[in-house]
Parts: sequence; structure tokens; C-alpha cells
Amino acid sequence: HNEYMYGSGNFNQAMYIPNEKNMFASIDKGELACCLPWLDALPSECDYAMCDCFSLNAATNNYWLVNGSNSSIWWGLCSQFKTDQDKVTESQMMTTSAGPAYNWTAVIEGENKKSLLR
Repeated sequence: HNEYMYGSGNFNQAMYIPNEKNMFASIDKGELACCLPWLDALPSECDYAMCDCFSLNAATNNYWLVNGSNSSIWWGLCSQFKTDQDKVTESQMMTTSAGPAYNWTAVIEGENKKSLLR
């Protein structure tokens, strides 16, 4: 059993999310969501924080994060996700720090949902 096989450590450091669905032509018509859990604060280049709960959980369980890993700005609604990696569900793997209502499918297929992220 490989104890590190579940989390990739890919924190999706910067994600462009368009204000209108499928409008990826210009960075001026969207916002930049960031996940930099080794920092204690959101950098000015980022419009808001959004992290992958599964990766944050795996990184914490594997002691990959030391500084900033418990910062609430990165965890957002992921605190409800802290669980044993062996018992994770598909739904939990799709959860972002914005919560289940704005999972990765909604992020990729949708548009900016700033009201859920602030």
C-alpha cells in the first residue's frame, strides 16, 4: 500500500475563470482564483482563493505543508472535508474550498460565481 498514492499535490495554483460561460478569449473578462496554501495571505494578483479540498487534505495528512497549511483563506469550506484518504468519495474528490455547490465540474463548465467565494 502506497501511503502517498491518493493526493497529487497539484493545488491548481492559478485558475482563470471567465465571467461568462465558455468565454476564455481574454483574461480581462474573468477572474483569477488561486490556491497557494504555503502562503498565509492571498497575493494581490489573485481575485479570490479557491483550492482543491482533496489535495489540501492529502498534503496535510502527508505533512507536505508546513507554513500556511491551516490558513482559513485556503481551506474555506474544505474543513468539512478533513477525512481519512482511504474513505474518500467521488463527491469529496470534486469539492473546492467554495463548497459542494461550486465543485470542479461547475468551475470548469460554468462561469464565475464570485458571490459563493467571498
